[in-house]
Amino acid sequence: MNNIYLIGMPGSGKTVTGKALASILNRKHFDLDEETVRKYNCSIAELFEKEGEAGFRQKEQALLQASGSSFPDMIISTGGGVVLVADNVRYMKQEGKVVYLETSLNCLWERIENKTHRPLLKGEDPKAVLEKIFNERKALYESAGDFKVNTNGKSAEEVAKGIQEKL
Repeated sequence: MNNIYLIGMPGSGKTVTGKALASILNRKHFDLDEETVRKYNCSIAELFEKEGEAGFRQKEQALLQASGSSFPDMIISTGGGVVLVADNVRYMKQEGKVVYLETSLNCLWERIENKTHRPLLKGEDPKAVLEKIFNERKALYESAGDFKVNTNGKSAEEVAKGIQEKL
């Protein structure tokens, strides 16, 4: 398989970059979060509320593996927490290339501070929660990625072209 998996923090641009990269490389794009919403007929936030994070991660893992094995040569935009499950990382590396969309904490916050659909950022101090998640996941993204592309101040098309150059 030659799938390309985009990983990174919420707000790093996985979905928009995935669409741009699919267009450049003339491949199909699959968005794991969008497919989760479609399949379970509810938002990610609602799934988190109903299933808890562990239940959500199980559903995410099943969809990741179904998408990767069913559709070769896809651009797959993952959810931000996909790297929390070691089996997901092993699977993605086995099925293709894993690209880490590296984004600074300040840039992430600018992109998502007014978004209300992010279940992990609910609470009194969403910026502090984002920083905590960022610090917990950064090493996971770096070790999971075959390479990284910085997204700070770049359009999805610029990031996609950067990925294409590194491929």
